[in-house]
Amino acid sequence: MKNPSSQTNVAIIGGGLAGLSLACLLSRDNIPVTLVEKEDYPRHKVCGEFISRESMDFLIRTGIFEKENNYPLIDRFELVFPNGKVHTCDLEPGGIGISRFTLDHKLYQLALNSGVNIINKDKANTITRQENGEFQIELKSGKQLISKVAVIAAGRRSTSLYKDSKPKADRLSWFGVKYHIDLPMDIDLIRIMMFEGGYAGVSAVEDGRYCFCYLAKSKYLKKFKGNIDRFEEGLLRKNPEIDKLLNQRTIIDGPFTTSGFHFGYKQIEKDDLLFCGDASGFIPPLTGNGMSLAFRNAVNLHPLLVKYFNGEINWEKLKADYRKYGDGYLEKRISSGEFLQNLALDPGIFIQTILSGSMTLFPFMLKQLSKKATGKPF
Repeated sequence: MKNPSSQTNVAIIGGGLAGLSLACLLSRDNIPVTLVEKEDYPRHKVCGEFISRESMDFLIRTGIFEKENNYPLIDRFELVFPNGKVHTCDLEPGGIGISRFTLDHKLYQLALNSGVNIINKDKANTITRQENGEFQIELKSGKQLISKVAVIAAGRRSTSLYKDSKPKADRLSWFGVKYHIDLPMDIDLIRIMMFEGGYAGVSAVEDGRYCFCYLAKSKYLKKFKGNIDRFEEGLLRKNPEIDKLLNQRTIIDGPFTTSGFHFGYKQIEKDDLLFCGDASGFIPPLTGNGMSLAFRNAVNLHPLLVKYFNGEINWEKLKADYRKYGDGYLEKRISSGEFLQNLALDPGIFIQTILSGSMTLFPFMLKQLSKKATGKPF
């Protein structure tokens, strides 16, 4: 016998930063929300674990943080080129360090306390639009959800939930690796260190730990037959500053890995499905703060859904206004981040020499680059 259906106003598929934030905001406005998450909490995720201060008003306003100085405050930035040349500047507006293990769990508890119905350790297999306009969502467990609105917040790999008519991107895929480490380093500093084919970042998180995370194009890992230890020895250590870090670090947790992703803007709405967080677009961490974009995305979608359920706008108006945010602000910010990342990672020694030399002669260039990676408070 088939499991009975449960009804909700909004079904959110994916319990990351965007999905959990949106669920909290809607539930506090008395809009019934069911969130489906394939994992459980707390859990580790591959992430740089730095939140730009542009998000702090939102995080404090919603009760995720009581005040920003409960976690490491990061206001200095170092950019290290593959040859070990270091360029330093103040980081404006700066940010804080917090692990996804802690942050996602705090959001999860906040969502539960806000009245969100959360289904853990389950996933959406199919989403079908019915003739009456509602969505029928079949879960792996056999459960069925009926929802007036469906939001895809399932991260970068959410294409199995809808028919994607776009051709596959003709770009190299990337992989990511994260550790939590002990390291003799100032807690107010974030370092971005480039190497052939990618870059690494290190900054403080809670409990005296540091997050060391790196991203690289997958073709470089293939040269080492997928072996992370050999990859780090053979490629990362060519940068003398990364070599020094690897010699000094003590691994606490990890490695945690992810792979097969691309950077770029995807879509904000398709076939009446709404997209939020990494499912709508993935910005390069070198030149943008994906955690803040996830929160901002939820903040932009939330009032539109409230107006829709209050009868202030119709469905077409909601989609049109949401597309203005996605095809305007979000796409522009992600495209800018892609351009700057490609410029910084240009494999030609000539381009990198010019960039490094320019930052030596004109230090303000590095500060301007760091400002490009953040947005206004929301």
